[in-house]
Amino acid sequence: LGKGVVSSQLPVGAVVVNKEIAEFLRQNRWALSGTFFAHPLVMAAVVANLERVIEEKTWENGAKVGRYFGNKLRKLQESHKCVGQVSGSGCFWAVELVKNRETREPFVKEDRNADIDHVLSWPTFIVYAKMAEKGVHAGALLPNTLLLLPNCTITEELADMACDAVDYGLTAVDEMCD
Repeated sequence: LGKGVVSSQLPVGAVVVNKEIAEFLRQNRWALSGTFFAHPLVMAAVVANLERVIEEKTWENGAKVGRYFGNKLRKLQESHKCVGQVSGSGCFWAVELVKNRETREPFVKEDRNADIDHVLSWPTFIVYAKMAEKGVHAGALLPNTLLLLPNCTITEELADMACDAVDYGLTAVDEMCD
C-alpha cells in the first residue's frame, strides 16, 4: 500500500500480510531505518485517515458509486468507436482506446514502451485535455489506456460530471479512428 493508506501525497508505504507471515517477520525482523521511517507526522496522518475510513465505511460508498460509475463508462463504450474495452471494479477503472474496435489495433503500437516525447499526441492525453476543459482532472502515462480512479468518497453527481467529461474527450478521439 502506498499513498492510499494516508489519502494524500505524504511519503508512506505499507505491506499487508497474513498472520503466519506477520509472526515470522516479528520473530525474524531485521532492524533498519530510513529517511522516512515511521515519521511521527506521517504516522499520525495514517492513523487519522484509517480511523475516518473505518468510521465512515468509505469502501461501501466506493463500491456502490463505483458500480454506478462503471455502468456509465460501459454505456460510453457503446457510443464511441474508439473504446475497445472498459474494465474495472469499485473506484478503479480502465478504458482501452483503440484505433479500430474490430481488430483492437492500438493507436500507439509501442503502448507502455512508447516514446514520451510524443505524449501530447497520445489519445489518452487528448481525452485528459478535453476532460480538463470540463473541469475534471485525470491522467496517467499510458498512451492507449485511460485510468479513471476517483476516490471512494465520490458522489453519483461527481461520477456523472466525470463521465460527461470522458464522453466529451472520447468524441475527439473517435475522429482519429479508422
